[in-house]
Amino acid sequence: MFTPFGQIAGGTCAATQENKRKLTTPTKKIFVECTYTHFSDLNTGIQRVVRKLVALLPAMGGEYGYEIQPVILENDCFQAIDTLNPVELNQNKSIKQQLVGVLRKSSLSIRKGIAFLLPHPTIKQFLLAPRHEFGINFLVDQYILQNLKKVKALVSSTPQPLPTKSSLDTQEGDILLLLDSSWHMGIWTAVENLQKKGVRPVAITYDLIPILHPQFVDDALVTVFSDWFKQASAQCEGFISISRTVQAEVEEALVKNPEIDVSAKFTGHFVLGADFLVKGSDPANIRKALPAMFSPKSSFPETGGNIYLAVGTIEPRKNHQYLLDAFDRLWAKGGDMVLCCVGKCGWKNEDLLLRIKKHKLYGKNLFLWNDLNDDELGFCYQHAQMLLFASHAEGFGLPIIEGLNFGLPVMASDIPVHREVGKNNIDYFDLADVDDLVTKIECQEKESFSGTGNSAPSFQWINWTQSGHSLLQEIATFDQWTKPPSK
Repeated sequence: MFTPFGQIAGGTCAATQENKRKLTTPTKKIFVECTYTHFSDLNTGIQRVVRKLVALLPAMGGEYGYEIQPVILENDCFQAIDTLNPVELNQNKSIKQQLVGVLRKSSLSIRKGIAFLLPHPTIKQFLLAPRHEFGINFLVDQYILQNLKKVKALVSSTPQPLPTKSSLDTQEGDILLLLDSSWHMGIWTAVENLQKKGVRPVAITYDLIPILHPQFVDDALVTVFSDWFKQASAQCEGFISISRTVQAEVEEALVKNPEIDVSAKFTGHFVLGADFLVKGSDPANIRKALPAMFSPKSSFPETGGNIYLAVGTIEPRKNHQYLLDAFDRLWAKGGDMVLCCVGKCGWKNEDLLLRIKKHKLYGKNLFLWNDLNDDELGFCYQHAQMLLFASHAEGFGLPIIEGLNFGLPVMASDIPVHREVGKNNIDYFDLADVDDLVTKIECQEKESFSGTGNSAPSFQWINWTQSGHSLLQEIATFDQWTKPPSK
């Protein structure tokens, strides 16, 4: 069903050569659902994937016989759009942005105060949920900030083009690709209406973490995502995952559902691209404090050891506690190595943040950066000595690929998806044994990183054009798949 990775990387990625010859003109449409990303100014994780693929797929679809049409949900029906709302990517702190940051911190403090006075779990979740989950942040973002941005674009002297919308022109056999993380947006009535017209829905699955590892996410997301997957299992004809590991998890979840005829569900996977970060950072976009951390003779004279980079949202699943446990043991033995954590603040992290910021080595051998831009993150990858990735669970594990792409040695937790992505290019440590990582770091310190995996600069992962071909190939396979008759 799926072209091996080596063939994709080599550029041999199409439905079949025969299909390429036959399907020179689009005969069907793929409606790409991108509602959440369209209304969000986030550009991380799933939103980044959606923006990349929505930008690339329209020019590639004809090769497979498809016209690609991005769509969003409005008023319980899907509307065609010609472009996604632009995202503001410049994270350099202007005076205006600093003021916005102060206002956000003040707002957070007020909401935390209210949550303390009204300690009901539902109220606390509503007040403190991040923007991508239902709560006050989500409502303000969706119904106030997005409208303000539209007004700003209209009155700006150099306005950014706003997307135009139109109703869908469908025919039987078209495909609805649920690409985005619109789990809480009530899409299923609109999906059912398209199904009545013969459109076939297929969902992209990034992971099943809220179902398989609910302890790592907010309770509200567990409920929302579980409801989404239950509905998707009933209505979608297929699931295309972002790794073989997630595909296997989806198949197992479908098998466990007695209401689902597994033989009537297509499953597959495609490979994500990884060209987000460009080698060679622009010095103008890098704050002075960051290079100082990598320079023992600069602002941090105590720092003299090798720097170990940890990239990922500050939340329980990323397992920073494990890394801190390991480094506390290394520092207690007299080690001078540095742990640099990079990632936005997530959820269920109060104890972790307190542990980091109250640590006696914070600002010396322990650092936390929550708001690095792409140039700054690239700088970290370029100048660190090793990447550590300790996640309990992942759908893919992009930092592994980014680290290898920069020629950085990588050690990751020994979980199936990391083995799938990292293969023999990286080393692995046991999450059940902190001393396993301690011992391996000590070995690397003694060997000056000469024995760490295959981190040669020749390492190459597929780019986003190749990833788009990988996805379209899997959709073409789904399209040719014959759903068995109902039992």
